[in-house]
Amino acid sequence: MNRGFTAIECLLCVSVMAILMTMTAGRIRPITVKQDTASRINEIVMDQYHAVVNCERVENEYTGFNRKGNVRQRDTVYINDVPIIISLGTGRIYVRE
Repeated sequence: MNRGFTAIECLLCVSVMAILMTMTAGRIRPITVKQDTASRINEIVMDQYHAVVNCERVENEYTGFNRKGNVRQRDTVYINDVPIIISLGTGRIYVRE
């Protein structure tokens, strides 16, 4: 007559789940950092696009673009300790990993 789980079985199951959650907790944070870095790079690219489409200078917290979408000055900026290289002229963005 098996009517359910005993208290020991429930405690064992909860402890195994707690161990698994603590093992994965350290791996979730770098994913959000990568997503944040990617969204900031996307903001820089969208500012460049905005400069070209509207024929106006655009400045953001990392760099600036002239009316043709060229970068104001070459630079390496750090977003969440990830070096982002913005090349002179075209303003292409490279991520150094």
